[in-house]
Amino acid sequence: MLKELSDTKRQTLPEKEELKSRLKEERLKLAASQMKIKAAKIPVMVIFEGWGGSGKGRMIGKVISNLDPRFFQVATMDGEPTDAEKRRPFLYRYMIEVPENGNFKFFDTCWMEAVTNELLLGNKSEETFKARIKEINVAERQLKDNGYVLLKFFMHIDEKEQTKRLTALKVNKDTKWRVDSSDDWENRHYSRCFEVYDEYLESTNRPYAPWYIIDASNK
Repeated sequence: MLKELSDTKRQTLPEKEELKSRLKEERLKLAASQMKIKAAKIPVMVIFEGWGGSGKGRMIGKVISNLDPRFFQVATMDGEPTDAEKRRPFLYRYMIEVPENGNFKFFDTCWMEAVTNELLLGNKSEETFKARIKEINVAERQLKDNGYVLLKFFMHIDEKEQTKRLTALKVNKDTKWRVDSSDDWENRHYSRCFEVYDEYLESTNRPYAPWYIIDASNK
């Protein structure tokens, strides 16, 4: 999936004024949709994954600024699981975060990051990686069958753009805290990460929970 985007010619953005007009219209639609979802009591999970420096947090911030704060939450799942969580099934720490009926829950990374990191860092085998993917496909299907809407976005940037953004963040004293060792590791091993991320995205792209690959090269 990532290779397809990388091989595609970049689309030309609309003119600034047209873009502002179209975004305003979509923001109004989003706010109206939230109220319909609340009335219909539909729980919505919105998962943002992507490269370090691709703007996941920034994107979530822009989206939620158009929503009623009473009916959404944001979960950041990039920390290490606790000892108690490690004693439970793999997906436990994520499933306890699923939203209530009529609410949105935005995930700043979710189970994709955990599974791909296990393989990339050598903590789990390729066989375990594939088994985890099967678990995730089953879990996502169960969520769909139980009335959840699952939206999955991957923010994609190429190696050159990632290097540029991480460097810019690190040289600014106000933003250098946003870059950690895992971002630098990912950038140094971009090609290998690309392979693993692409395999994961292909393997979990299902009709009931498709991936939307976002070209995040232009902020």
